[in-house]
Amino acid sequence: MSRTVNSDPYKMHIDFLSCQIQNLLSCEKRLKMSKFRVSISIAILGLIICLTSCASGYEINTTHIPLSIGDSTVDLVLHDTAVPGLTYLNIHDDENTCVRAALNTIKWYGGRVFELKHSGKRNITFKLEGVEYEFDPNRIFSVAGIEASLERFSSVSDEAIVAVEMFADELLQQIKPAELNVFVTLHNNEPSDNYSIERYTANGDYASEALIVSVTNDIDPNDYYFVTDYNLFIQLSQNDQNVVLQDNEQVTDDGSLSVWSAHQQIPYVNIEVQEGHRRVQEGMIQLLHELYFPDSKFIAH
Repeated sequence: MSRTVNSDPYKMHIDFLSCQIQNLLSCEKRLKMSKFRVSISIAILGLIICLTSCASGYEINTTHIPLSIGDSTVDLVLHDTAVPGLTYLNIHDDENTCVRAALNTIKWYGGRVFELKHSGKRNITFKLEGVEYEFDPNRIFSVAGIEASLERFSSVSDEAIVAVEMFADELLQQIKPAELNVFVTLHNNEPSDNYSIERYTANGDYASEALIVSVTNDIDPNDYYFVTDYNLFIQLSQNDQNVVLQDNEQVTDDGSLSVWSAHQQIPYVNIEVQEGHRRVQEGMIQLLHELYFPDSKFIAH
């Protein structure tokens, strides 16, 4: 059975509290005895205080963690509520909708968000012994992926491969994926990228990378989940979502986190959404949170 996800939880609870205040005001007008009026007034004041306190959500503390690579440094930024929830990673610095969506979600549901900050661009550049190198940070979790990415965007050397390997290891040590319920990454695409779920269907150029694909016609094909776990695939598809299940046995080792997670037998999901579809991505993040924390309470409850 599908479940409806509210894309603006704060508005929902503000509306609820406003409705309760209106009900109490109406009740207060009908009551004549002063002691009941006092009780009603206290109740109204309590709701107003609750309404005000809910406006801030959970406190998000931000920490900057410098990650060294060659002669350069990349900033790993951690936004943490210190409230139990999922951990999210934004690995491409030019994909900003997903960061805003995740920060707005953890504000009300808890959890934490990691993001790599460097140049505002997709790829990371660094210098090593006077030579500049460039790579895609989601292609560095295997030697094959590192070599291919360095060769595509700059040049390859043994020293550069080691430097990128150390950077990838340091990043993973900070996140600790093996300790998570599920390893969640957040990505955004542009319509011009042509990176939709359709590329994983039978006639798509990535069809061999997918074991099963579930397509919902009512959802933009650029908005979908990409998962490595069969049970999670079933749960998301039953909620009428676009979902791709990676073929963990046949997938190409491109150095991406989905392949690395499959090799490590760590449940993984990428929430892939078109740039600008913030409300959609918030709803998808919220649904995933509720699947793993079904008994968690929204802050205003």
